[in-house]
Amino acid sequence: LPALIGERATAPLPDPTRSERVAVPARDRGENAWIAQALGAEPVAPGAEGAVLRDARFLLARELATAGEPAIARALLRDLVAVARGRPHELVDLARAAAALGLHDVESAAGRTLLATISPAQQLSAPRSILALSYPLPFEQEMAESAREFGVPLLLLAALVRQESAFDPGAVSFAGARGLTQVIDSTGAQIARALGVPWSPAALLEPATSLRFGAYYFAHQLARFDGDVFAATAAYNAGGGSAQRWRDAQRLRGADGFLLAIDFEETRRFVPRVLENYAWYRYIYAGAPAPALR
Repeated sequence: LPALIGERATAPLPDPTRSERVAVPARDRGENAWIAQALGAEPVAPGAEGAVLRDARFLLARELATAGEPAIARALLRDLVAVARGRPHELVDLARAAAALGLHDVESAAGRTLLATISPAQQLSAPRSILALSYPLPFEQEMAESAREFGVPLLLLAALVRQESAFDPGAVSFAGARGLTQVIDSTGAQIARALGVPWSPAALLEPATSLRFGAYYFAHQLARFDGDVFAATAAYNAGGGSAQRWRDAQRLRGADGFLLAIDFEETRRFVPRVLENYAWYRYIYAGAPAPALR
């Protein structure tokens, strides 16, 4: 994305961005026409609408999700998403059904699978309601409260969560990072002390706590780096000391120079992905004319 290049990209986000008006796109009547044109899918035959939602695996997953067994439900639905690859109408149905069950990681997985075969330029022709399946905005109240409390743009927080956990509240990484914002236990304990709240590692698996802790930590990095979202995002992933070292080492000014200075492969991938997510979130939910950071 052009927004990820040049010195201006590292400038602090403008104040209006911190109070972006967020509107969830309504379902677009042109979805089926776009699916046919862009993805080459045949229209759904009369009586076959929602056939995947009558599949025994989906019905079992729905029962498990409502019975408090989301992990098993996720596994079943992810299998269905894999089976539905190349069948756009089924992927849309699965995404929306998963969202209704509160399984937003499956919603996003289905949305990503739907868009995986087309270019970003082709994605721009998609109805925003279709793009929102890949870039959902779940836990909106908890996310909005955390973003507002610590002054982090709501959609930037959503972009971070999409990359960190893909919206799975129970996500645990190989390094022991937990929850929506993938906070490690030692950092979580420090944040709990700073906020004056009781601490338990299990709290990171609660969406409200994870979002609040992640927003606090991200806000701290944004303040440390004077609003430079590239350095702050790198610091979220690799620590403030590493981000400062890359800032000091960069030979070219601006975002491209900072990215070239990053010597951790994971962080070099992480930063542009989070900020590309943010650009798309602004396009889908804040009415930006194109995906861009500002």
